[in-house]
Amino acid sequence: MENALKKWIFVVLAVAALVGGFAWYKLRPVEVVKTEKTSAVTKGSIVQKITASGRVVPNLDVEIKCKASGEIVNLPVEEGDKVRKGDLLLELDPTDEHRTLNQAKTSLASSLARQKIAEENLRVNERALVNEREKARVALASAVSLSKDSEAKAARTRELLQRKLASAEEAESAETQAVQARSDIETSKLREAELDAKEKALELDRQEIEAAKANVESDKLALEIADQRVKNTRVFAPLGGVITQRSVQAGQIISSPMSNVGGGTTIMIISDLDKIFVLASVDEADIGLVKEGQKAVLRVDAFPGEKFQGEVQRISPRGINTSNVVTFEVKIEVLSQNKDMLKPEMTASADIIIEVRESVLGVPSEAVFRKNGSEFVTVQLPAGNEDRPVVTGISDGQLTQIVSGLSGEEAVIIKKQQVESKWQGGPPMPFGR
Repeated sequence: MENALKKWIFVVLAVAALVGGFAWYKLRPVEVVKTEKTSAVTKGSIVQKITASGRVVPNLDVEIKCKASGEIVNLPVEEGDKVRKGDLLLELDPTDEHRTLNQAKTSLASSLARQKIAEENLRVNERALVNEREKARVALASAVSLSKDSEAKAARTRELLQRKLASAEEAESAETQAVQARSDIETSKLREAELDAKEKALELDRQEIEAAKANVESDKLALEIADQRVKNTRVFAPLGGVITQRSVQAGQIISSPMSNVGGGTTIMIISDLDKIFVLASVDEADIGLVKEGQKAVLRVDAFPGEKFQGEVQRISPRGINTSNVVTFEVKIEVLSQNKDMLKPEMTASADIIIEVRESVLGVPSEAVFRKNGSEFVTVQLPAGNEDRPVVTGISDGQLTQIVSGLSGEEAVIIKKQQVESKWQGGPPMPFGR
């Protein structure tokens, strides 16, 4: 029993020694020696810039569609082809449209013929009416004159009959002639009334002509539409540029945006590459520094060693919020001669030049620190280091301009470090805790 107890005590002491040794090794005080890194004050150029990422875009993208529907029979352009304004881009099978055009031509010819016939009928009827009115006028005048003579003769004959100088037969004959003359006057007046009715009938002829003219105009419009539909089977380039996308093939049947609620088939996209831009996203914290007209240096992943010169053209007045990060779109025009190397939708980075200062003093940005609301640098001196207040200017992220406080002959401490003792892994735990 005593041996077993001694054995257990020995095991516990051994474990305690191991744990204690490990703890002492981990928590032993270690003297760490740190050295000071210095840098000379330099004189030169400092460029303040903002870096942003974006994409290459053309001056203009035009989506090409065909106003007509049908089968593509001719598609003479490929992606990457350069086209000029007015170049043929596509032709559809025009058979149905030509048939409609011929029908419209036939209908118009028929309408013109009907109009011509109606106008000729009106002219004939008008001339006939004029002649008949002249005859009626002459007949009425003659009847009136004859009636006067007949009335006068009848009156004389009655007087002679009373004086026994004329027979009863002569008086009766004269009276009959007078009655007939009056009847002829009435007949002439009735004829004039009939001619007035014919005049009104001519108005119907005029209305028929107006209707024929309306049909002609309608058929002319139908012909214009049919002719335009034939023209719509051919698509021409609305501007010069490069075919950056072609979405159809010869033999494919496409739909017109004029009759399709889905907007019709997109044939291709023509991009105006005379001007190239980069749309860069600038963080809201930096957008206040960006101004139109500022220069920019652009790079793309496709050409790692190539630089492109640009200029800020437009700053979007409205930010874009993506996952609570607000950025503003800045449009930069590429102005350098090598801009033809760029392709739409390439990923680009832009260094927007905010300010350039020449022949100024500069120190590494990490050498500047703040204390009590002022900026300082630690100057290395033979007698010991000195925290010297300075006035800073612009910074490019690596160098910070020193406006005043340094002469340019000094060396500054980049990291102020001391020889110190520290507990490795943290301070020792209080005993018994």
